[in-house]
Amino acid sequence: MATVRSYSLKDVADHDLSAAKSFGDWHKSRVSITGWNGKIQTQHVYRVVHVGSFGTVNLFEQLRMMVGQKDMVNQTLIVIPRPSSKGGGYYIVNSQASLTGLNLTGSDTCDPLLLIQDGG
Repeated sequence: MATVRSYSLKDVADHDLSAAKSFGDWHKSRVSITGWNGKIQTQHVYRVVHVGSFGTVNLFEQLRMMVGQKDMVNQTLIVIPRPSSKGGGYYIVNSQASLTGLNLTGSDTCDPLLLIQDGG
């Protein structure tokens, strides 16, 4: 378990309307999120969907259906609580290095968005 960086959460929440509203549209979403690369803040593009709950949803199956079995090895995802001011629920964030959009490239991990003991 890790905590999302405050500026990463702010980016996601500020671009709430760019997030998909269903898993069926997740593949089309592109959100610019600021993370930390160990030395400086950096931005990458991620796929984001917001859902009210996912208690009965297999997130990995949803991801596999979106990207295909062969590409699962290149995926990461994280779950971030969606602020109550945005309607609550959760953001499901997916990273993929080959993802492009918003004049940004993707990332091979969601780790830059998480507060891990690296000082950033």
